[in-house]
Amino acid sequence: MIWGSWVALLVLCAAARAWETVEKAASDLRQLLVDDTTFYTASLGSVSNDGAMAISAEYYAPCFNASLTAQVDGAREGDLLFLALPVSGVWRGTLAPNASASLLVHANADPNVVDVRHSTTSPAGRQQWAPRRPEWRRGMPSKARTNMHGTMHVVPAGHPATDALQACFTHYHPDAAAWEPGSRLSPHLAKWARFAPERIYYVGGFGDEHYIGDIPVDMYRAETPSLYVQ
Repeated sequence: MIWGSWVALLVLCAAARAWETVEKAASDLRQLLVDDTTFYTASLGSVSNDGAMAISAEYYAPCFNASLTAQVDGAREGDLLFLALPVSGVWRGTLAPNASASLLVHANADPNVVDVRHSTTSPAGRQQWAPRRPEWRRGMPSKARTNMHGTMHVVPAGHPATDALQACFTHYHPDAAAWEPGSRLSPHLAKWARFAPERIYYVGGFGDEHYIGDIPVDMYRAETPSLYVQ
């Protein structure tokens, strides 16, 4: 009897751990990066020569779709576009030769912002938390976040894709037009930079519901983000 109970418990635990596959997590990650409730912001980190970590909040834009990747040498779907200002120590670090970059992106931590993975649609058509979703499963710990390690690649000034990069980035961040490359409103040098992920760690939320672990980069790139449909 005791043995049977242990077997049943192990089966339940295994089922809970398998609730979300790595493939589903890769899809959700691509979706996270186009979620407007994040305001397309990320924490960008680099390590200086003396081993000190520098971190800053930065805008990113999920611009590298099939069309734009064809215009930029080396670009692949899933790369992210940044507006780099080398006046910043973080940017000097990430743009240095042979440097790497670390990127943290997370879902909106506000419990009032509904996680679409655990939502329903009201009779009036509004997205709302699933009725049985407890309060303690609505905050930041229950939501998705990712730590991506990779490299930054500067897009040379005058590149044929410059206009397309500018149009895409300012679509997501209209205010960035004030300090984009060539802007007369900014005193600082600016460059377009492409982040290419090489290693991805993902936390989908609580482990009894979502995947936690590494996501293969090729699997991440193969996914196509789309709007959630209830």
